[in-house]
Amino acid sequence: MQGDVFGARLLELREGAGLTLRQLARKLGVDHTYLSHLETGRRAPSDDLIASVAEFFGEEADVLRLQAGQIPSRLLPA
Repeated sequence: MQGDVFGARLLELREGAGLTLRQLARKLGVDHTYLSHLETGRRAPSDDLIASVAEFFGEEADVLRLQAGQIPSRLLPA
C-alpha cells in the first residue's frame, strides 16, 4: 500500500530529527494520534499535512504525495 511508504518516510524523518510523535504533532498543528495513524498506514494524509511535512523537513512535496499514493496536481491534465 502506498500510504505505508509515506508513513515509513514520515517515521524516518521524525526519528531522524529526534522528535516524538507529540512533539512533531505540536509543530505541525495536528493531533499526535493522526500522526500515529499516518505512520502505521491506517490513514491517508491530507494535502495540507503533506505540504506541512515537506516544509518542516525540507522535503519535496510532490515526492511525499507520490509516496502517499496521490498524484501531484501539476501532473494532472488541465
